[in-house]
Amino acid sequence: MFTRSAPTLTLTDLADRLDTGAESISVPTAEIAVDHPSSTIRVGNREIALTTDSELALGGWVDFPAPFMKRLDPDLRYAWLNTLLSRHRGEAVVRLTDQGILAVHETNAVSIDPRRIVEVAGRAIASNADVIDFEVTPAAFSLDVAAPKGLMDRGDKKVGDITRGGVRFFHNRSQNLAPKVSPYMYRLLCTNGMETRSDGLKIDARGQTVDEVLAELEVAAQRAFAQVEQDIEHFYALRDQPVDNPERQLIRYAREQGISDRLRVNLVDTLPAALDEHGEMTMFDIVNHVTNLANDPTIRRRGVRLELERFGGSVVHSAHDERCRVCSSRLN
Repeated sequence: MFTRSAPTLTLTDLADRLDTGAESISVPTAEIAVDHPSSTIRVGNREIALTTDSELALGGWVDFPAPFMKRLDPDLRYAWLNTLLSRHRGEAVVRLTDQGILAVHETNAVSIDPRRIVEVAGRAIASNADVIDFEVTPAAFSLDVAAPKGLMDRGDKKVGDITRGGVRFFHNRSQNLAPKVSPYMYRLLCTNGMETRSDGLKIDARGQTVDEVLAELEVAAQRAFAQVEQDIEHFYALRDQPVDNPERQLIRYAREQGISDRLRVNLVDTLPAALDEHGEMTMFDIVNHVTNLANDPTIRRRGVRLELERFGGSVVHSAHDERCRVCSSRLN
């Protein structure tokens, strides 16, 4: 079993950490340039440090594909980047500190500071809620929050198997899309995270101000947090669903959810280690097997971990569907 370190940050701590003293300035894109020898970037009349995140933010602004950009030698990478910047005729709003660029967006875009999303999470759940995971890049901001002890502790308290309710937030910063929320569960025993289905929580940012989008986000987060209690009940009810052929069942669910072949093979190959002493499994065990693999430290890409956590959450819902006894296909 893979376990991750216990959370050490609360939402209040994270808000303080994200308080970078950044400012936003509007400049023509052609007035932005990278100086490789001095490792600096000129933004209008400002000169700031050249960082990897700054490169990615500028590359995203001028549609310089990040995978390709990373493969180039520095001199060629900066030459291409400067050429693309000089040919871009638009005005850019650059959010920056002396330590680098945090984001670049359109002048009329609804730009949301990650701290504002953290504040929404604090109001929707609690300011002392635990930060299970977060990531801030020029491309995206993601945040997994679990309620503080006692607020949403569910599961089987008789045996000390507790799952804590929470919310997952995601904001695509590079495309400046509306933020998203989903119900989130965090099982204390094995430190597994899980995202469940979030129908009806979509946020529409079109024609709205930042404050209006954040107000809608807060309502959606409250609804997601309210839903997670029932999700946890469904999760523990899976202990009463034995599985006759765990491998076949797992393969069927993986194909239904579009899990990659590589992940599916890995899940099947490691499945025997999840069997109990009698060589048996329940649907509860299958979900834990899937979500625990997301804790594997050899999985470096966050996207892969999310794929596994979403897969586990999808099984919680679909496991209650009526299925064929022979092939495990869904009947309803």
